[in-house]
This record gives sequence, structure tokens and C-alpha cells, in this order.
Amino acid sequence: TQWNNVYNLLNLFKTIFYFLLTLVIVYFDLPTKVFIWTLIILVTIYFLLLAFKARQIFFNYNLALMHLFLYLCTLEIIPTLFLVWGLTEANAFMLVYF
Repeated sequence: TQWNNVYNLLNLFKTIFYFLLTLVIVYFDLPTKVFIWTLIILVTIYFLLLAFKARQIFFNYNLALMHLFLYLCTLEIIPTLFLVWGLTEANAFMLVYF
């Protein structure tokens, strides 16, 4: 299918870029700060390309933005908020009793 082809191609490119970055680190003694920023930029570009292609393939109808919003709320944002709330409560409990 189209999604599998795009996903595999992007993973191939990501792997090649990681390999090249690793070679540059090993052979040219790249500073850690430059490595981290390069890695952040590569990961960001990868996820942006993946999200863009997913939007092109899966969300090509009128209610696409609402569908994406509901997906992000139910599977990404709300569990993160529950995790933050739970860790805050656990921290408050630890501060009181320990």
C-alpha cells in the first residue's frame, strides 16, 4: 500500500542519515552539542514529513481536521495530561509523607 511504501522509504532515509551522522561523529570528532542539535533537527524533519504524508494519504475529506483533533486529544494529549496529573499527585504525596 501507499502508506507502507512511504513509511519504509522515510525509515530508510532516517537510517542512512543516522549512519552518516555516526560516521561524522566517529571520524571527525563532532562536538556533542552539534550532534544533539543535528539529531533533533533530523528527528523533527522525519516526523514532519511523516505527519505531512499521513495527512495527504488518510485525511483527504471534509472532516479531516476534526478527525485529527479528536485523534490527538484521545490518544496523545489526554493521556499526557493524566500522566502529568498523576506524577504531580505522587510528588505531593511523597513530599507530605517522606
